[in-house]
Amino acid sequence: MLADLEVLYDEQGEAVYRYLLGTLGRREDAEDALQAVWLELARRAASSWRPRDPAAYLWSAARNRARSEFRARARRRSRAGGVQDPDLLPAAANPGVAPDKLNDLRAALAGLPFRQRELAVLVGIEALTLREAAERLGIPRGTAASRYRTALAKMRAMLGEEER
Repeated sequence: MLADLEVLYDEQGEAVYRYLLGTLGRREDAEDALQAVWLELARRAASSWRPRDPAAYLWSAARNRARSEFRARARRRSRAGGVQDPDLLPAAANPGVAPDKLNDLRAALAGLPFRQRELAVLVGIEALTLREAAERLGIPRGTAASRYRTALAKMRAMLGEEER
């Protein structure tokens, strides 16, 4: 099973990291979450555990870890008075976007609830289709579409843009 984990990491590791970075916003948090997920998978693999669909299990574990961290951070942020996520939408990955617009986008994305934020990341940043994002998250396509539309509407409102 450990060899299978290497193959799974080669196939999915980068995409899972980008998902975690997009939903958590900070490189350190994404790296910590990714490491925790892989350590748990390795621990389970060592005990001869075999999931039916390892990629689906990986994504479910990553999503659960991101959700837990997102909630913990929200509790810490409310006690600390609010802190923006500096690694969300890194400038190097968005060279055509003006720095002030990038900061506005970061703030708008960071202001979304977790379920809407993860759809905004998967569809808006990772360029998955709604069907692909829904499959990855294990939710119906209609639910994914609704959450994504709501996320876009909230971001437009935060950015002061008109609805299209």
